Amino acid sequence: MSRDDLPVREGDDAPSEVDSTSPKPPVSMPMFIGVLLLADMAILGVILAAVFMKWPFTGWIIGVLTVAFLLCTMRAAISLLWNRMVAPWPPIEPTADAQRRRFQSFRMQLMNLGLCVHVTKDQTHLHLRLIGLLRVFGAVDASIPWDAITMQNRKRARIGTLDVWGPPWAFERPADH
Repeated sequence: MSRDDLPVREGDDAPSEVDSTSPKPPVSMPMFIGVLLLADMAILGVILAAVFMKWPFTGWIIGVLTVAFLLCTMRAAISLLWNRMVAPWPPIEPTADAQRRRFQSFRMQLMNLGLCVHVTKDQTHLHLRLIGLLRVFGAVDASIPWDAITMQNRKRARIGTLDVWGPPWAFERPADH
């Protein structure tokens, strides 16, 4: 069945299109924290069982579970928060005359990225690239067109539907040559 074969409800003139310039909202914070708490409780249960039942290799069990939990949490946070927010703006190559600064601080919705963003800006886009450690966990780059950025004040801009705080120089559109 194709999309054209679907019944049209009264009041719908045409199938609605998804706005590709608005980011997907990050996963709801209560759900994200709830899943983390459930994982914490499961790991705590295994650790307590290992300690009280005197399992062999208790230290190894605790260490492996802790490291696995941290790695999974980082991957989930990057995938469910950062990648969903920047999905509408896939990366493109900056121009040769672009301005670049490394290790800048940004805050987007639930994510505080202190000294974790490499910023490049050219005539057409603001390019954001997370530091290498976060890219290992799956972070993707973004190239946000200047048309999608609305200044709120010196340090805050609205990008699509997101409020973003960052260094003032990053939100200043380069002068046309």
